[in-house]
Amino acid sequence: MTGQHPQRSVLVTGAAGGIGTALVAHLAAEGWQVLATDRPEVCPNSAADLPPSVHWLSADLQALALGGDAIDAFATQADLITRSKPLTAIVHNAALQ
Repeated sequence: MTGQHPQRSVLVTGAAGGIGTALVAHLAAEGWQVLATDRPEVCPNSAADLPPSVHWLSADLQALALGGDAIDAFATQADLITRSKPLTAIVHNAALQ
């Protein structure tokens, strides 16, 4: 079923961990544009090994939950990435510490 989602984007939280990394790889292989998020300290330093359909957005969900500037900045980044492929799914894999 590879390539069945050519016009769709998915947001994956907790994307830097084991399950998150597998989810991102699987969704990208299936043709999704992936917005991968995780805390700044665990996001990869280089996207060289990622397919072009994967975009890393550093985000602390606890900070985003408080709203304000953090959520506005995240929303702006996500909007720029998903303009051509609307966000149609969210996989919440993040844990709160």
